[in-house]
Amino acid sequence: MILVFDDLDCHNPNQQKENILAAISTIPDCNNINQFVGFAAPELEAWIIADWSNSVAKHPDFKGRHERMRWWLSKERNIPFDNPESFSEYDPKRDCCQEKLSQALVDSSVLDEFDSSSTRFSKGLHTPLLLSYINPDEVQRKCPLFRELYNYLNNFCSSASS
Repeated sequence: MILVFDDLDCHNPNQQKENILAAISTIPDCNNINQFVGFAAPELEAWIIADWSNSVAKHPDFKGRHERMRWWLSKERNIPFDNPESFSEYDPKRDCCQEKLSQALVDSSVLDEFDSSSTRFSKGLHTPLLLSYINPDEVQRKCPLFRELYNYLNNFCSSASS
């Protein structure tokens, strides 16, 4: 199996998929190998947002702050918690999203009202850890591209074990 997984960064998923599959097709003898291209949109942190109550809300670094962080992300950055894959728009000058979801999470963790000794959200530290907390059933309800990847991998693994 060839599995390609990438942050979409507000690119068109169909176009990105075509580009990646076209690049894979240049690899000799790969035509008979299962290929799947999956995306996190706009970034991996959308999955954390989609299951906030099992991720950020349960992590001790954000105890006592997670409600205020969520409110700020929702009201000040307009992050749709029920559809986080729709956050931001493509910026052709920078070839990525106008706003970064990961940066919004960082900014929400260092609001002026928080104690200056409070732990800052870290993409490198917190993102992988919080992803291990998410409930995929909850995330797939809110993230269609995640649902596509999740269902593909479930079906692939089920058919491989049969």
